[in-house]
Amino acid sequence: MYQIYPVSDTPGGDAWLILTARKAALYEAGYAFSAPSILDNLKRLLQGRPLDYILLTHSHYDHASGAAQIKQAYPEAQVTASAYCAKVFTRPGAIRTIREMNDNAARLYGRYPYEDLLDRLRVDRTVADGDVIDLDEVKLTVWETPGHTKCSISFLSDDGLLLMSETMGALAELPDDKGDYLIAPACMVGHGKSLAAIRRAIAAEPNRLLLAHYQVVDGEVPMRFLNRSLYWHERSRDLLLEGWQAGKTIEELTRDWKDLFYTPAVAKIQPEAAFDLNAVYIIPSIIKEYLGEDALDRRADRSTSGGRI
Repeated sequence: MYQIYPVSDTPGGDAWLILTARKAALYEAGYAFSAPSILDNLKRLLQGRPLDYILLTHSHYDHASGAAQIKQAYPEAQVTASAYCAKVFTRPGAIRTIREMNDNAARLYGRYPYEDLLDRLRVDRTVADGDVIDLDEVKLTVWETPGHTKCSISFLSDDGLLLMSETMGALAELPDDKGDYLIAPACMVGHGKSLAAIRRAIAAEPNRLLLAHYQVVDGEVPMRFLNRSLYWHERSRDLLLEGWQAGKTIEELTRDWKDLFYTPAVAKIQPEAAFDLNAVYIIPSIIKEYLGEDALDRRADRSTSGGRI
């Protein structure tokens, strides 16, 4: 029987150790400044055993940045991610952004300065849909789940555990007294792709979920979460499109989005600046996806020509 241990001490920079009798995989690598605490926990739990894998769902700074320090401490570990993620790490501009976001978060958490090895971020093994990570007692099948990013992947174990990427949404509030969930969409590059990933997960009927930025849940929670995620993805899309067609500006829609989804629970794991940056991508992306790539341009043309909106 394998175990899953949370190994990061920083909210929003989560990482988990999946430990079997013969294999060990780190799922996500957290912030760069979280790496020392992650390494302390890994050393305590591994007790001299090797780390076989560092599994990254995508290239964002809060998920991948710690991989450089962890790889330095465990050089035998294979940093494993999608081919697109590997490509992102070769781009100097992407590394600059990852560094800036780490710096901002480190100052927020009082962890600045920190050891910066971000120029060493690399992927050793690229995987695609259907590939299998063999951890001996459990096998993880790779799902390509773009939507949050182009490089997002998830993993489904052969015993029904879904290691879920943010493409399927993030828990914005704990269940209310009716057992309902508020799920914040994170579909920065594809709302329809996020819907497809959620529907794929529902069809798989996982018995456990490792929720992004939260914990492992089981029982009736996995299917309830996924179904409510589907609801909130569809509902938030409809609210955005209705608001846009009623004449609201991008700025007004962004305020509405933030009022709904930037809850105290989200604020604990995501700096406000990061939430705002994500919204800058999400809202125009949804409008263009469903109303046409030129939807924003058409609005601008009507405004400058004096026509009514």
